[in-house]
Amino acid sequence: MSDDAEPRPPWYLTLRGWLATSPDDRVQALVEDPSLADYVEQALDEIKRIDPLHSGSNKPIESTYDEVAALLCDMSERVALGDSFEGSIEYSMPDVPEWAQRGEPKPDGWRDPDVLVRAVYRIGNTQGQGGVRIVGSINR
Repeated sequence: MSDDAEPRPPWYLTLRGWLATSPDDRVQALVEDPSLADYVEQALDEIKRIDPLHSGSNKPIESTYDEVAALLCDMSERVALGDSFEGSIEYSMPDVPEWAQRGEPKPDGWRDPDVLVRAVYRIGNTQGQGGVRIVGSINR
């Protein structure tokens, strides 16, 4: 870790250990000490602040329906071939732009996005360890 890097709080490693335990062990720990729920929630919020790449901060990007259909086809083909063991996709209608909410005319060159999309799925599993494909924007 470089000198100018923000040090990780002591609970960070504890939380990583917590996340590495089995779901049954986590449930048992919460039954024995319900106050852990608040601790875990606060710790996850802090991890999102410190390390957004590893906290599920994949933000949706503008896309077309054709691009979403192609993404779904790629995902389904990889699953059918046993090349992807897990993944997810989310797509939704885009928000109304701020300029439209204010009643302003459409800016020159504006292209209305069909959809917002984000996805993450494993690929290359038939070749060994494989990797991951991320569709979206990672904000740091």
